[in-house]
Amino acid sequence: MVMEDTVAKWNTRCGVRMDDIWRAWKGAGIDQDSLMSMMGWREDVINTIALYDSKDARLSFPTLEEVQTTLSDYFEEIAM
Repeated sequence: MVMEDTVAKWNTRCGVRMDDIWRAWKGAGIDQDSLMSMMGWREDVINTIALYDSKDARLSFPTLEEVQTTLSDYFEEIAM
């Protein structure tokens, strides 16, 4: 599985399994040395992605409109 396949599966209703992200990361063949150099990230920071391995939990990235709709029964928007 490549990263694009995993991203294509994302939707805000069901999110994406953390293990799917891990597998896509591993399958993408990312050069961590180049990533560290390009982004200025330390290896231990990049390696936190390993925490996603074998996790069934899902991550979701709702839009602002979706958050507002979901919370509108509980909060009143007074400013934006």
